[in-house]
Amino acid sequence: MNRIKKHTSQDFLIEESQLSKKWHVFKASIMVTIWTISTIILFMYKPMDKKTLMVTVLGRQTVLQKVHLPNHVVKITLEGPVDPVIHNPEVHVLKPPTLSVRLEWRDVKLQKTFVSSQVWNVHRVTDPTEFNLVYKNLDISPRPGRELGSREAPDPMETQASPRVMDWASAQLVIAVENKEDVPMGVKMTLDPSNQNQIGGVAWSVLLMVALYAMVILEFADHTLCALILATAGLAILTYLDKPQSLENIISYLNMATMMLLLGIMIMMSFLSETGIFEYMTVLVYRISKGHAWLLIFLLCTITVMLCLFLGAETVVLMLAPTTIHLCEALQIQTVFVLTMMAIFATMAEVLTPVGGTPNMIIMNHLEVQKEKLDFLTFTARMFPGCIVAMLIVFVVIYIIMRKRIYNISATQRRLTIRHQVDVKYNEEQVNRIADLRAKQDVPWITPVVGYYRTLTIMEAEHPIRDIWLLVKTLIALVFCMAGFAFYSTGNPSSATVSWVAFLGVFLLVIIVNSKDLSRRMMEIDWSILLWISGVLVISETADKLGFVIWICDLVIDGIAKLDKSIQPMASVSLVIWSSAILSALYDNSAVSNIMIKVCVSLAQQNTNVVELRPLIYALCYGVNFGGNGSPIGSLPNEFVELVARQYGYQIRFHEFFIISFPLMIVSLTIAWLSLLSYS
Repeated sequence: MNRIKKHTSQDFLIEESQLSKKWHVFKASIMVTIWTISTIILFMYKPMDKKTLMVTVLGRQTVLQKVHLPNHVVKITLEGPVDPVIHNPEVHVLKPPTLSVRLEWRDVKLQKTFVSSQVWNVHRVTDPTEFNLVYKNLDISPRPGRELGSREAPDPMETQASPRVMDWASAQLVIAVENKEDVPMGVKMTLDPSNQNQIGGVAWSVLLMVALYAMVILEFADHTLCALILATAGLAILTYLDKPQSLENIISYLNMATMMLLLGIMIMMSFLSETGIFEYMTVLVYRISKGHAWLLIFLLCTITVMLCLFLGAETVVLMLAPTTIHLCEALQIQTVFVLTMMAIFATMAEVLTPVGGTPNMIIMNHLEVQKEKLDFLTFTARMFPGCIVAMLIVFVVIYIIMRKRIYNISATQRRLTIRHQVDVKYNEEQVNRIADLRAKQDVPWITPVVGYYRTLTIMEAEHPIRDIWLLVKTLIALVFCMAGFAFYSTGNPSSATVSWVAFLGVFLLVIIVNSKDLSRRMMEIDWSILLWISGVLVISETADKLGFVIWICDLVIDGIAKLDKSIQPMASVSLVIWSSAILSALYDNSAVSNIMIKVCVSLAQQNTNVVELRPLIYALCYGVNFGGNGSPIGSLPNEFVELVARQYGYQIRFHEFFIISFPLMIVSLTIAWLSLLSYS
């Protein structure tokens, strides 16, 4: 009987191994297929040529330009002193347009108009030196049953202005640009005759985002590799649809101001991590809490939030998570739960400052947001109350739910705790230190837990401040950066943007540290963070080029326009915060912020007299950051906590994280939403 059981067990292990190999082969096959198809398209497909011309229209004149299109839709881009605002007739009723652009079918002499497309009204900006870009798809599709240019007999019901049979045979398609002012105006016009099917573009966009979500959850490969492969696939789709992107355009997708700011913070964090300050702070938390689990978790979350005020949330999590794991093992509390709490509070803390996390950096570096002159201090003061109240209520809720269950550790954690423990032989100095700690009560009204003094002695010996002078020098650079951020927030004209302030701080730190091996310092940076952000930004910009952003804008604007004007501001804020939160739970919040900020700008510009941009910015920051807690892949802190946990043998499963984080996301968003309604 024992032999039968043993044989069955071996068969089960062999079958499980074979299934694992098949699953690995399947995932690799999918990745290779995506790479192969993308490579073939990028190498072999020749896109249509775009036509670029300079158009100068004299006052009260119309210029006609003949064009030949493979279909009935063309994307027209105008560059020059034009207003980029998406005009609303109700808003601009007192401001007539400068140019009217339309497609027309005319007779061979270009004197009679047969069919005309909708009119695109373009306005001139007040400052003639301002140079902007606007674009629109114009459709001149024929009526059902008649192809333009065909020799069909005319319909008996057509008017006298309708073309005759011979007129249709020689009809010319032109672009008519009419100047409605007395002053001449010149623009650069680019015609893109590629397929402008919006529904198909939206479908491709959704497919890309769903594919990234599925690949990350199913662990097809490293998260960064999945993002880069799908970014390549997105560029291949654009090429296939006759919308190839140049290297210059692709680099512009990366939002270099955000990338510079993030890189500067990461370099300073690499210096700061060598000092041992992060490990020391976790030891300090243990010392103050006297080993009491919930007090320790509260203090740990508090320190995480405080550090995220000045440093990137994802980097803070990477530095604090390893020592937090040791603390949880020493206290015999659920490690996965505590790490999840740290990630949740780090993601929420991103909303507090413009540099607290990648989503805020992307939002605040948008051109239209910068025109709002929303400074560092004003932003923090506005977001602070709602965020702090939400954090306190979230902590109370989770305490009520998990009060006793936190001590129910799994068999996996017991095994890992034994593996990570090292037999400690106390020397005379450590024995004396234990005695001193017993005699000296830092917080006398808190009773230490059993084993507190010995654990504290071990942790103090393992995690001291390793380099006090490097810590001082790094703090000097950080103080300079904070002062620079504050100066920038005053609105004084300066070339030192937030990203440049971060790099100036890096230069100062390198000089005073006198580091002679910068190559080693650069190798210590986690470049996978920057590559992941680059990948998701390219995917989000690909979705924009495919019409996904315009589609969302149309849905949002049409929905808001149907409401009474008195409730449009409140409805706009509500729609932005909840829609961005749901998208962030399903997708990375960095990419969602890149998409939704364009929606917010369009919504504010479409309803200039009703909806302001500033409350929409606040709503978006709350939505993408709090919404990032909806799933493990919703934000970078969530992903990096899962990565560190895996390195130490712990596995944060999707459903385990989701069960904890999603209800807390709803609670925190509700509080933030209520705080914003009073503002709007």
